[in-house]
Amino acid sequence: MDPVRLPIAKLTDTLPEAPPAPERLLQVGDLAREAGKTVRALHLYEELGLLVPHARSKGRYRLYGPEALLRVRWIGKLQEMGLSLAEVAELVRDWESTVSAPW
Repeated sequence: MDPVRLPIAKLTDTLPEAPPAPERLLQVGDLAREAGKTVRALHLYEELGLLVPHARSKGRYRLYGPEALLRVRWIGKLQEMGLSLAEVAELVRDWESTVSAPW
């Protein structure tokens, strides 16, 4: 059968799948700016185990995925509610050590 006469569905079935969209990674300064925090605060979060870089660039810069912005905002909300960073760190450790959803 002539490929020109194939139904559209048949033509698209033979096309390779599109590669996934590249993940948007932020350097620590960009993440700090978007989250309204200082770079030092983000480094402190990392030291406390609250934030983990997704990767490092060739120049060894910390790179964070989109989930990091949500995490930093979540930490900020918990601090606004009166929790200390030590309490937030304990909450994160407890959360990550559970084998099922916390709620």
